[in-house]
Amino acid sequence: MINEETYWQIRRLSEVHKLNSVQIADQLGLSAPTVRRWLKSDRWEKRRQPSRSSIIEPHEERIRKLLNEHPYTAVQIFQILQKDEGYRGSYSQVRRFVNRARPSPVTAYMRLKFRPGEAMQVDFGKCGTVPCGNTSRRLSVLVVTLCYSRLMYAEFFHYERLEHFLTGIRHALEYFGGVPEKVVVDNCKTAVLHHSRHGGVQFHPRFSELAAHYGFSPAACTPRSPQEKGQVENGVKYIKSNFMAGRRPSSLQQADSDLRRWLEQTANVRTHGTTREQPLERFRREEQPALGSLPFKPADCAVTEHHRADKCCRVSFDGNRYSVPEKYARKQLTVRATPEKVCSTTGKCSPRSTPAATSATPRSSIPSTRRICVASAVAPANRTSSTTSSRWGPRPKRSGTGWKPDSLIRAATCAASWHWSRCTVPIP
Repeated sequence: MINEETYWQIRRLSEVHKLNSVQIADQLGLSAPTVRRWLKSDRWEKRRQPSRSSIIEPHEERIRKLLNEHPYTAVQIFQILQKDEGYRGSYSQVRRFVNRARPSPVTAYMRLKFRPGEAMQVDFGKCGTVPCGNTSRRLSVLVVTLCYSRLMYAEFFHYERLEHFLTGIRHALEYFGGVPEKVVVDNCKTAVLHHSRHGGVQFHPRFSELAAHYGFSPAACTPRSPQEKGQVENGVKYIKSNFMAGRRPSSLQQADSDLRRWLEQTANVRTHGTTREQPLERFRREEQPALGSLPFKPADCAVTEHHRADKCCRVSFDGNRYSVPEKYARKQLTVRATPEKVCSTTGKCSPRSTPAATSATPRSSIPSTRRICVASAVAPANRTSSTTSSRWGPRPKRSGTGWKPDSLIRAATCAASWHWSRCTVPIP
C-alpha cells in the first residue's frame, strides 16, 4: 500500500516525464505491477481495513441499555453478561467497549441573578512576583465584585493572611460607599474554618466579627464549586489577562497605584459583556441606593499575637526582628499587625517589612549610620558586670585566629538594639 504522495509521484512521472511502469518502479523502488495498478486508478484511496466480527457484538445493545439505566462498572456488566447471556469472551473486551459506549456526564449550570445590593463576591488571585530589595516576593490580588452592577475593587498584597483579607474587604466597602446584604467567599481558612458536606459552615471568628460590625451576612460557596462565585472569578481572570499581561511592576506600591488607575479608567467604565452596560453607571443608577450605610467607626482588622522579647531587646514577628526599649527585654509583649505596620504594647510602631532573605548580616554591610550607633554604644565604666552582661549579651570567645566574626556581629547588634532610640535607621 502506497501513500498519497507516492501516488502523485507516479502520476507525474507517467504524464509529465513519459516514463513507463518499469522505469517508474525502478525510480521509486516499487514493483511494476503495483505501478500499473495505480496508473489505472483515477484517484488515491486509503486501504480499507477488513471488518472482523467480535465476540462482544451480539451483546452491544444490551450493554448500552444497562449503561443508560444505571452507571454500572465494567466488572458488573461482565458479570451480568456471563450470568444472563452466557458470555464467554474476556473481561478486557467488555471493558474496552464500556469505555467507548458509556455516556459522558454532562454538568448543567444555572445562571445566578442578584438584586441590587444583595451580594458581593470576594476572592484572591496570584499575579506572579514583585521585586522587594535584593529578592522578590509573591504578588497576590484581592478582588471584590458587586454581583448586580459588576463594579470591581482590587488591591495587591504580599500575602493572603487574615489581616490582609479583612483589610481588603474593609477597603472595598469604603470604596463602594455602602454595605451589601451578604458577602460570598470561598472556603479559604481566613474566612471558613470548617464546611461539612451537609452544608454546615463554621466561619472564622474574626470574619464573623467583621460581618457583625458592618451588618452583612457571610456566605460560603460549596467546596470545589467556583461557579457559585463566577462574577469574581471572571474578575480575577480579567485582571490577569488585561492588567497584568505585559506588565512588570517594580514595587507593591507602584502595582497598587497602577491598578487603581486601571479600575477607574478601564475596568469599571467598559461595556460589560453580560449586562451590556458600564459597571459604574449601573452602580450609580441602581445599586448604590440599595446598599446599607457604613458604620461611623471602621473595623479593626489587625491581628494580635503574643511574643517574648529576647535579651537583645528584639521581638521576632513574621520573619523579622523589631527593636523595643531596654526595659522590655525578656518580657512577654502583645504585637498587633496590619498589612502596613507592626505595633507592640510598648507604644512603638514600625512599618511592616517582608521577611529577610538571610538572618546573618556581615559587619562590612552594616550602613554607616548603624555603625555609628554601634560605636557610640560603649558601656560606662561604673556599670556593674551583671548589667553589662545583660545588655551586651554573651562575651565573644577568642580563638587561635582572633575574634569570631559571628560573635562580633551578635555583640554589635545587641549594642545597637540597646540604644535603639539613638539610631537614625531602624534595627531589623
